[in-house]
Parts: sequence; structure tokens; C-alpha cells
Amino acid sequence: SKKMSEYTGLIKAQGITSYQYGTHTLETEDSLYALRSETIELDNYIEKRITLTAETIEGYPVDGGPKYLNVIDVQK
Repeated sequence: SKKMSEYTGLIKAQGITSYQYGTHTLETEDSLYALRSETIELDNYIEKRITLTAETIEGYPVDGGPKYLNVIDVQK
């Protein structure tokens, strides 16, 4: 079973990175996460501080990159 957690931070568009995964990033107070989502339009939240529910994607991080999260829901 995948572990669901809540994360709060600032969403940014993923620029050019040394690691090749994720479409966006989430900057929390103490960490950076790479994000993807099949259900949430993350572009709607760029440069906004939000709380999201996500599951960690197994097999990451790689290439010195951040943890990789699959976003399931965003708190309105």
C-alpha cells in the first residue's frame, strides 16, 4: 500500500534540472520535492503556497534529485 501524506509549500514549474523527473517542484520549509499528477492541473498553482496530498513514488530519488511525489489532491 502506498503511503499518503500531506505536504505544504510553494509550487514552482520544473525548470532545467540535473535530474529528469517531475513536472513541478514543491518547496517546503526544509525540503524540495519533485511532483507529478494525473489528476491535478499543477500549472494552476504555480507560485502559490498550498497543502497537497501525495504519495511517494518508489525508486526515487535518483541522480541526486529530490523525493518524487504523485499528487492526488490539493486542499482548497
